[in-house]
Amino acid sequence: MSTINNGHRGRLRDRFFTSGLDALKPHEVLELILFTVYPRRDTKQIAKNILEHFDDDLHKVLMADKEHFKDLDINDNAIALIKLLRELNIYVQKIETKKKKSINSSNDVYEFLNAYYKGLQKEEFFVIYLDAKNKIINMQSEFKGTINEARIYIREIAKKCLLLNAAAVILSHNHPSGSIQPSDNDVNITLKIQKALQYLDIKLIDHLIIADNDFYSFREYGVL
Repeated sequence: MSTINNGHRGRLRDRFFTSGLDALKPHEVLELILFTVYPRRDTKQIAKNILEHFDDDLHKVLMADKEHFKDLDINDNAIALIKLLRELNIYVQKIETKKKKSINSSNDVYEFLNAYYKGLQKEEFFVIYLDAKNKIINMQSEFKGTINEARIYIREIAKKCLLLNAAAVILSHNHPSGSIQPSDNDVNITLKIQKALQYLDIKLIDHLIIADNDFYSFREYGVL
């Protein structure tokens, strides 16, 4: 690696350590990420090519699936590292959310899940499993769908509740369209899940639809 290139990397790292990511341009953020993958390549042009491929939108880069990188001159290690950044953020938020003594409001759920859903182009159905004191036992994306629907398996939710000895659940899914209003299907499947869980003495506390930094609570609107 040339002395000039090495000096550029050092200056970029110093700016990051001194002022954080706010001091960097989007392509410089990607450069910083790629330094560890390409110790002897000029990552500036690689970073610019990636950004251009994703319409100069860093958020799109972080949200992209592996196949979206196939036309770019980057290896699997670089793709994995880029993907890891978003997943690490979600992982940390999960840990922090689980540390809470209990879930007390729809806002508690929304604060975590809004970050999780941000930028997703397909629906995902997320379930939070709670004990009798509304403390989180487990939380995970259970079903993934198309651009506008996720096929829900009520039996699988019930099975997981019994496995975890859950006393209650909170459901959530996103609307990539941007609308938080529930469809007839959203309402029907929610009521079916509620009825099925009632037979097992498991409470459906709420179902949130999240889109565009806003949410719809089935509980707050009287659907549940």
